[in-house]
Amino acid sequence: MEQEPERVKRLHDVARRMRAAYRDIGLLVRDSVAPIIPIYVGSEEKAYLLSRDMFERGIFALPAVFPAVPRGKAIIRTGCMTSHENRHIEKVAEVLGSLSRKHRIRIEDFDAGEPFLAKASP
Repeated sequence: MEQEPERVKRLHDVARRMRAAYRDIGLLVRDSVAPIIPIYVGSEEKAYLLSRDMFERGIFALPAVFPAVPRGKAIIRTGCMTSHENRHIEKVAEVLGSLSRKHRIRIEDFDAGEPFLAKASP
């Protein structure tokens, strides 16, 4: 990292663009510079089904369910790498745009006071 600081900058840029793409399609994501971006799903069943559907469309993302997160507060953990290009971000956004409607995981699908958006860890 000390020898190639541009890689860290690139990673943060990729994560920022991915997070923005998620928000553009209406997904619940927190503010962060981290390259691991959790997407709030809610039910454990939805998390498993969404993860499976993503995998079938060529995107690998793992669900995090109870006891890793509180019961009923499941997430999908997505990750960014410096090797991700705009076309990869666009592909993920396209797939998640479709699947988010199918699985009803957009902001409009949840209660307005969803605590996932709070600064504290889920």
